[in-house]
Amino acid sequence: MTHCGHLLSEYSIHIRKYVHSVGYALAGLGHAFVTERNFPVFVIAYAASLVFTYVFHPSPMEFIAVMMSGGFFLSIELLNTALERFADAFDTHTRKQDDVHHQAIKRTKDVAAAAALVAILAWVSTLTMVLWPRILPLLK
Repeated sequence: MTHCGHLLSEYSIHIRKYVHSVGYALAGLGHAFVTERNFPVFVIAYAASLVFTYVFHPSPMEFIAVMMSGGFFLSIELLNTALERFADAFDTHTRKQDDVHHQAIKRTKDVAAAAALVAILAWVSTLTMVLWPRILPLLK
């Protein structure tokens, strides 16, 4: 095989791995949509926040701030879901052994939920800072 043929073969392998990775990520996203009661609501709220922000003609940086803070929250929510699933699986295994591990897992899940709370507060704060000056004149 020529050097160029070898590079193409390696490139093809990397693309296949990437495609598989995207497939796994989409499966995880689908799992969150189906199993997490609030996740579809969060995604709809995120999409609505982007449309609503766009309607009020934000600066590019303001729009990016809303987009990034909302995307950050959704990412943290997905990580929280993954951590909960892992903790639940581990807890089922260790619950029979002792209550110390069970309490540690509960605290872990609580901290993960707190991370999601901080992320949504950051998103709402960003939305408020961007939209409030535009909405306030309409209320008068």
